[in-house]
Amino acid sequence: MSTQTPEPYRGNNQQCFAYITIKERLPTILVKAMDCFLRNAPRLFKHNPHLPNEQREAMESDCKAVIAKFSQLRYEMMTDKELKCISGECNDVLLWNRALLELQEKQNNVTWFSSPWLFAECLMYRKISEFFKSSIHFSSFDPFEEQKKEALISSIRTAHLLAEFLCRHKCEAEIDEKQEFLSFLQLSLWGNKCDLSLSSGEQRPQDDNFITDLLKYKSFILCDNSDRLWDFVHSLKSNSKRIIIDIILDNAGFELFTDLCFVEMLYVIDVLNIETSLVRFHVKKIPWFVSDALKKDFYWLLEYIINLTDLETLSKLGSKWKNYLSEGLWVILEEDFWTLPYDYSEMQRIAPKLYSTLQEANLLIFKGDLNYRKLTGDLQWDNFTHLKTALRGFLPSSFCALRTIKADVVVGLSDKLSLNDLPSNWKTSGEYALIQFVECN
Repeated sequence: MSTQTPEPYRGNNQQCFAYITIKERLPTILVKAMDCFLRNAPRLFKHNPHLPNEQREAMESDCKAVIAKFSQLRYEMMTDKELKCISGECNDVLLWNRALLELQEKQNNVTWFSSPWLFAECLMYRKISEFFKSSIHFSSFDPFEEQKKEALISSIRTAHLLAEFLCRHKCEAEIDEKQEFLSFLQLSLWGNKCDLSLSSGEQRPQDDNFITDLLKYKSFILCDNSDRLWDFVHSLKSNSKRIIIDIILDNAGFELFTDLCFVEMLYVIDVLNIETSLVRFHVKKIPWFVSDALKKDFYWLLEYIINLTDLETLSKLGSKWKNYLSEGLWVILEEDFWTLPYDYSEMQRIAPKLYSTLQEANLLIFKGDLNYRKLTGDLQWDNFTHLKTALRGFLPSSFCALRTIKADVVVGLSDKLSLNDLPSNWKTSGEYALIQFVECN
């Protein structure tokens, strides 16, 4: 098998998911984000009778300018225009524009469809952030906030069942530690099915069979290193030093809730010591890929479930997690790198401090499709390429990738697996998954 680095996925290849994403999904996401802004922005000035006319007119003008930028971006994307630089005063502007310059030096035609899909898709979300950050009156507006909140609210019954499932196990005298670990690992994995960027913002609430269907879902995990991961995690219990686990989060809402339940189970089975361990959650700094978790989304989730006093188990769990944060057992970290177009093989060059931070951890857990695309460079690897090869040198610590498959790039599959037995849309349906573990020796 050749080890030559393959080409990236691009939207000008109509046979890959990049094409349909740039042609249909991303324009749809832009329209929905613009519609959300149009519905919410007027509340800030139309329904305020005490607002001076001059300020009202300025806000209306500001609103129109944001809408015009949305419309222009959608037009440029759908007509395959050249990618444009980022403007503004934010810390990441120079890095973004340097990345675009590097891309222009590699290829002559840098348009929405001809550019690497990963770069173009990240650029769209960074442009959305630019529209609002350049606004005087709407600089903090999150056009995806409603959808992220609804992703949890619509699944709150399942979240409560999961909370009771977790707390019931905590009360048992004897626990099958490995089985509990595997169950909550898979719950965190399948929580990733709630990706709103895949569904262009359409809600997909979890049903009450989410917990009991784990055995059925197991056959859809095409690469399952969970036994190896358990052996590694179990070995941490004998570690006399402070254990640090970093979770690079994906979606807010229900998926984030399943991630927090997984961490709570690590306390239950004594992998993590509540007095000495540290869990660091890495979130995005700006609204990203519709449903990606921001710091405010994390805190909103906790406050929301705490206030569900009629669901006592869920409410108490939220209070406990809030205490973890206040006591420093959990930390939420933001870094510009997570919303740059670079894949993770470039982290040591672009963000050496972040790479050093990850090196401190005993285990890294990368959640979701975008993290997986950035781990592998979103390149056209053969599906049976070793994951370590696809990392191209990125390995700050031992890590696990938990991902439901929603894009073309897939590596690390066993040559015993017959891809011909899978449906034609197995890479984009979100029905299949990976649990892949790489140990840093």
